[in-house]
Amino acid sequence: MKITEDVHLIECPLENIFTGVYAILGKRIVLLDAGLSTSPENAIFPYLSGIGRDPSEISMVIVTHGHDDHCGGTAAIKRASGARIAAHASDAAYVENPARVWLDLHRRYPRYHPKPDVEEGNGAKVDLLLRDSMRIDLGPFEAEILHTPGHTDGSICLYVEKRRMLFTGDSVQGRGTVLQSGPLVYGDVEDYLSSMKRLKSLEPKEMLLDHQYLPLNKAVLTGDEVLRMLDLSIKCIEEISEMILKSIKSCSMDMDQLVEEVKAVYGVSTASMTPCSVVDATIRSLRRRGLIKVHEGRWMRVR
Repeated sequence: MKITEDVHLIECPLENIFTGVYAILGKRIVLLDAGLSTSPENAIFPYLSGIGRDPSEISMVIVTHGHDDHCGGTAAIKRASGARIAAHASDAAYVENPARVWLDLHRRYPRYHPKPDVEEGNGAKVDLLLRDSMRIDLGPFEAEILHTPGHTDGSICLYVEKRRMLFTGDSVQGRGTVLQSGPLVYGDVEDYLSSMKRLKSLEPKEMLLDHQYLPLNKAVLTGDEVLRMLDLSIKCIEEISEMILKSIKSCSMDMDQLVEEVKAVYGVSTASMTPCSVVDATIRSLRRRGLIKVHEGRWMRVR
C-alpha cells in the first residue's frame, strides 16, 4: 500500500489482522520492522518485486521492539541483502533470539503462556543499538528515534519532524486489536502513559501503526484520528486501573479473577493474548502507589 511515493506499508498476515512493515524507498531501502519469520518470503519480498525493487536493496531493518511478529523476519532479510539490523538495547536480546520473548512470558505468566517448544529462535545479530533522541538517515528523510517504553521496555517510535509523521510500531495500543483483550503492556503502566503523553506533545499529523488497533481498526491514521488514538490509549489504561481498584476495594481478588474481569469488558481473546500483562502492570502500579497490598496470594485494598 503506497502511503507516499517513498513510504509504503507492507501488510504481513497475522491470523486475521496484519503486522505492518514500512518500506522507506530511496536509493536503498530501509524497513521498519520485519514481520514473522515467514513474512519476507510470503509478503515483503513479493511486494518489493511488485513495485520494481529488489530485496537485495534493503540496507537496514529498524526493529521497533523485540516481538517475533516484528523481528522474526530479520534473519531472512539479512541473508538476502546483508542489511544491518538496528534495535533498542533493552529489546536487542529478543531480536537476536525471538524465542526468548515466549520463554520470558512463560516465566512471568506460566498460567497464561505455556513454555515454548524451542528455546532458540532464528534471530539476527543487532548491528546498531538505538538510543533516545538519536537521529537516523532513512534515505529520503531523517527521523528521530524516540524511546517509548510500555508495550515493551525497548519499544521505540520514529518521528519525521519535517512531515510530522510518526511511526509507532506497537507503542500505541489503543484498546488493543481483535486478537487481544485490551492493550498489551509488558512494561510499566507509568512508562506507557508517559510515552503516550510525549507522543501527544509532538502533535503529529500522521501516525503509522503496525496493527489495526481498536476502536479505529486501521493502521494509518491522519488528522484528528491521531490525537484521538493517543487519548484513547491513555483513557483505556485509566479505565482498567479504576476497574481493578474498584474490584479489589469491594473484596479481595486474585490474579485470575482480575484477568477475567478485564476479558469480560474487552472481549475474549486468544489464549496467547490474554490481558495478564496489563493486569500485572496495573497491579504493580497500584501497589507502588500504596493503594493495594497482597495477602495470601490475593490483592486487598489498603485501608
